[in-house]
Amino acid sequence: NNHHHHHHLGSTITDAPSNAASYGALFSGPLFAIWYPYLDRLCSRFSLTQRYGIWAAPLAKVAADELLMDPPCLVVFFGYMNFCEGGTLATWQRKLRDEFWTAWYTSLAVWPAILLGTFRYLPVYAQAPWINACCIVWDGFLSHRNAVAKLKEEEQQQQQTQQEPLQQQQPATNVVPNAAPSLKQA
Repeated sequence: NNHHHHHHLGSTITDAPSNAASYGALFSGPLFAIWYPYLDRLCSRFSLTQRYGIWAAPLAKVAADELLMDPPCLVVFFGYMNFCEGGTLATWQRKLRDEFWTAWYTSLAVWPAILLGTFRYLPVYAQAPWINACCIVWDGFLSHRNAVAKLKEEEQQQQQTQQEPLQQQQPATNVVPNAAPSLKQA
């Protein structure tokens, strides 16, 4: 099983961009096409612009996007990449533990500025395509974080396999001498 992983590593890293791209095409692309117009309708329903001014709706949308949409999307992204790599539930959980906060904090640092400008200056119909274009770059970053997590996991597996033979040898050497005297006694 371990040999399979090492053989797979090379192809995984080269496949990472296409995996990230297929994630964009299958998940985030269609999702955003629904999500951003929905946010817009929500802001209109609560007439945020009329009540609080021109920046109210963009700020509300950024908050909704970063706090409500982003965390589940990151979980799904790492899950999808994990699935593409033939990972298990355990590798997915490890990946999330290692990379989720890094990815989300980076998102909080990068995306609000992009989104704020988008929601403030672009018409609704142009928002999802523009954000999807930005996502290509973002998914590239996430894909890099995913590869980092994958390499970390490979190293852990290597350490485990280096330790395992030692553990297996000790019982084997102990068993034979101990077994022989007991036979003689009997």
